[in-house]
Amino acid sequence: MKYIHNVILPYKSLSLVLSDFVLGNIFLIYFFLNNYLISSEHLLINILNIILACLLGFYKHYQNTIDINIFKNIVFILIPTNTILLYLIYDNLFLSFLYSYLFWLSVLVSRITIIKIKLLLINRDVETCMVIGCNTAARHVGRVLVDSPNKVLLGYIKTKNDNLGDRIDTYKVYDFKSIDKLITKKKVTLFYLPNDLILNLDEKKYIAKIKKNNIKIKNTKNIAQIIEHSNDNLIETLILRSEYKIKKSELSHFKDKNILLCGGGGSIGSQLVSVLLESTNVKIFVIDNSERALFELKQYLGDNASRVKFILGDIRFINDIDFDINPSEFKFIINAAAYKHVSFVQSNAWQGFDVNYRGTQSLLDFRKKYNIYRFIQISTDKAVNPTTIMGLTKRLAELAVLVDEFQNRDQSEMINTIVRFGNVLGSSGSVIPIFQDLISNKKPITVFDKQVNRYMMTINEAVSLVLIATKFHIKKSIFLLDMGKEVSILELAKKMIISNGYQYTFEKPMFNEIQIKFGKLPDYEKLSEILYDNVLPNKSDHSKILYIEESINEKNVNSLTKINKMIVNKDIEKLLKFCLIKKIFIN
Repeated sequence: MKYIHNVILPYKSLSLVLSDFVLGNIFLIYFFLNNYLISSEHLLINILNIILACLLGFYKHYQNTIDINIFKNIVFILIPTNTILLYLIYDNLFLSFLYSYLFWLSVLVSRITIIKIKLLLINRDVETCMVIGCNTAARHVGRVLVDSPNKVLLGYIKTKNDNLGDRIDTYKVYDFKSIDKLITKKKVTLFYLPNDLILNLDEKKYIAKIKKNNIKIKNTKNIAQIIEHSNDNLIETLILRSEYKIKKSELSHFKDKNILLCGGGGSIGSQLVSVLLESTNVKIFVIDNSERALFELKQYLGDNASRVKFILGDIRFINDIDFDINPSEFKFIINAAAYKHVSFVQSNAWQGFDVNYRGTQSLLDFRKKYNIYRFIQISTDKAVNPTTIMGLTKRLAELAVLVDEFQNRDQSEMINTIVRFGNVLGSSGSVIPIFQDLISNKKPITVFDKQVNRYMMTINEAVSLVLIATKFHIKKSIFLLDMGKEVSILELAKKMIISNGYQYTFEKPMFNEIQIKFGKLPDYEKLSEILYDNVLPNKSDHSKILYIEESINEKNVNSLTKINKMIVNKDIEKLLKFCLIKKIFIN
C-alpha cells in the first residue's frame, strides 16, 4: 500500500461501512450482554440504517471528514427514520429515539477517531494543507481537497474581507496571525491561494513570510486545476482513463530556447507556460490581449515568473510589438491565441475570423520575416467538418499553416506543427468548473441533450502531448492527441454530483439531491465531435500521438487569398457561402 493508514485503517468505502456498523452497534451489544430487552429485529434496522446512509452519500469515495451535509443527513433523516422504525418494535418513543441517537453517536465517534488516527499516521507522501480565504473559490478548493487521497485539509485562513463564523463545513477557520503556529504545531506543508483573492498589505507580508520559510503556496486559477493537482482517482472516474504523465527528457528539444507564446493568459496557454518552466530552462515571451489574464498568470506562476516576459498585445498587430530582443532569436512560436467560446463567436463572426484566421496568418508572416525555426498551432476537434463559425475559423487557421508550409516547402529549416484535440477539463468555459460551481451552490445542472458526448482530457495531459508533438516533423500533417473514448456529458454530471456527496434526480429535488435538467442543443452544435474524417490516422513515434496527412495545392492558396479579402471587407455572408461552395472546411 502507498499510505500507512490504508494498511492499518478501514478507510475505503466497503471497509468503512463494516467498521461503522460494528462500532455503531457497541451500545446494542452492551445492552445484549446486560440482558436488556432488545429485539432481534433491532439488528436488521441498523443494517437498513447503514444502507440508507450509503444512499445519502455517507460513504462517498475517500470521505476524509464529517462535513455539514453528513450532520444534516443524520439529524434530519437518519435519526428520525431510525426512531420511527424502532418505535414499531418497542412502542416507546423515548427508548426508540435514545437507541437511534446512541447508534449514530457511535458511528460519528468511530469516524472522527479514524480521521484523528489517520492524521497521526501521515507519512511523507501525504501533504497537510490549508486554504487561504473563505470565498466561493476557496471553498471549492477545500471541498476538492477533502476527497483527495494524498492531501489532508486542516482548515481555512480568513482574510480581513471575510466576515463569517469559526467553521466552514466543520473545518475550523483561523486568522492570519495563527499561520506561524499552524506551520509549527499542525505541520502544514502546503497553502492554496485562490487567484481571485484580494489581500491587504499585512496579509501579503504573511504570504511572503511563508515563502521564505520554504512552505509551498499554490495559486489556483480554477476548480479543474485543483482537481488535477489533488485527485488523480477523481480524474480517472470522470474521463474513464488515466492521464499521460510527461517526463522532463521528452522536452529536451526546448533546452536554452527563447519561446514566443501567443495567448499565454488563457487556460491552455497558461498551462503551457507552467509546464515549460517546470520542465525546461526556457525563456518565455507571453503575449495576451487581456490585462487581467496576464496579471492572473503572473500571480499563478509565483517565483517562476522571473523567466517570463509578459506582453500586452494583439497577434494581429505582432509587428508593432517591442520584445526587447531581436525576434530572430525566437526558436519557437506557439499559437494558443483564439476566440474559443462557440456561442460568442457564433454571434460575433467577423471578430472570430479576424482573430482566429487572420491573427494566425499575421504570426506566420512574422515568423517568415524573422526566419523563426518552428511554428506550433493549437487546434480543436471542432475544426473537423465544422458546423459552427468558431470551428470554421479554426479550420481556416489549420489551412493557413498547411498552405504556409506548402509555399515554403523548399525551406527545410522552417517547420510547422498543428496539434488537434478536444475538450480539456480546466479550459475556459468547460463543463467541469461550470458543473462544480452549480453543485456547490445546490443549483440545477442543465444538460442540452441525453446523447451529447465529448472527448475529455486534463489540461496537463493535453499540454504535455502538444509539447512532445513539437519534436516530430511530418510534412502536410495534422497531429491528433489520443483522447480515449468520448464521455457522456449526462454521465459526467451524474458522477460529479455523486462525488460531491449528493444524489441526482430528474424531478423536483428533495433534500440532498441535485436536479439534472434537459435543454435544447443549439442547431450549430453536434451531438458528438470527431478528431478526423474520411481518413485513417497514422501512428507517430509516441503512443498517444497520431497524425493525418492533408493534400494541399494552389487551389487552397487561391481560396485563402479570397477569404482574406472577404474578412478585410467584413463580408461575412459572402465568406460563409464561399466556404460552403468550395467545401473548404472538409478535411
